[in-house]
Amino acid sequence: MKNLAKYISIGLIAGLIVTGCGSEGAGNAASTDSGIAAAESADTESSVAAEEVVAPKLDLASFKASDYVTLADYSEIAINAADIEPTEEQLQAKIDEFTTSHAPADYEAKSGDTVNIDYVGKKDDVAFDGGTASGYDLTLGSGTFIDGFEDGLIGTKAGDQVSLDLTFPEDYGAEELAGAAVVFDVTVNSIKPGEPVEYTDELVAANTDYDTTEKYNEYLKDSIRTSNKNAKTSEALMKLGEFTGEYPDGLANYYYDYYIQMYTNYYGADALKEAAAKYDSNRDYMKEYLGEGLNQQMQADLLLLAVAEKENIACEGEDYESYIDGVLGQVGTTREELFEQYGEGFVNYSYLTDRAYALLQDRVVVK
Repeated sequence: MKNLAKYISIGLIAGLIVTGCGSEGAGNAASTDSGIAAAESADTESSVAAEEVVAPKLDLASFKASDYVTLADYSEIAINAADIEPTEEQLQAKIDEFTTSHAPADYEAKSGDTVNIDYVGKKDDVAFDGGTASGYDLTLGSGTFIDGFEDGLIGTKAGDQVSLDLTFPEDYGAEELAGAAVVFDVTVNSIKPGEPVEYTDELVAANTDYDTTEKYNEYLKDSIRTSNKNAKTSEALMKLGEFTGEYPDGLANYYYDYYIQMYTNYYGADALKEAAAKYDSNRDYMKEYLGEGLNQQMQADLLLLAVAEKENIACEGEDYESYIDGVLGQVGTTREELFEQYGEGFVNYSYLTDRAYALLQDRVVVK
């Protein structure tokens, strides 16, 4: 079960439409993952060829959440204290995460490490298109860049500046660079080891506000407790509802249109047409594609909205206005633009679920 808090953060408004874009490094494109896999090609003509992508709008007024979920007693939500205590495995995982994110000052890069670099590629002392980047993460040995580039960074340390005399392949795609001799001026900003380095007081002191591994371990344990508590809280909250298994069109269609728009932004309208060719509509395709994952997300929504209904939380008054002001401050827009872009239904949904979740969190008791 995903964390319920994911669905009620202000950040959901700020990042409503997310698109991916490719990046290129030293002549070799890096791929990205949109989060929605490309659909298999269809052999049939699309029945939705002329169907336009609909901007996602949440019709919150068209349904009552309590028609789709029956709430249990939530006056006290008990969590077992033992369930939130960090395990040795969890602590070690955090330590490994730290020691593969930070390296000692004298650490030398090796194959499998990820270096963060700035670079400028020059041909005849002139920077060429596509050969410059800042803050680029490159895993040495990945074969992402042309021959010699990654090998030339083996043995470098954070802060090093090197010049790499290289030659593009004869069959390189860009004609002006094919077979060309070039120089890459590279600055190594930082190094992430491919394997955990030694966990020492010195490493901790150089990269955190703590001066010993013992003190940092206590911080990590507190972080794990918080994470465990959030996970157990989400599990407990989802047990508060008995769901009918049906979902209101006003909520489901919002999600279908949202993911359809994401798909179209990333892959294009032609890709959507091909993916949805065997379905009666774009929404039918997305319903099938998202499956049970979306159902769980809508259950989380319905549970929180049902609590808001029961508690008579209304989208009006001082608290509502304060919430809207907070959103505006975060996303940097006007009230009119916020409601026009996302619709009153989605803005109100965000407020209602936020306040319902906060109310339920206050009822959580660790025993």
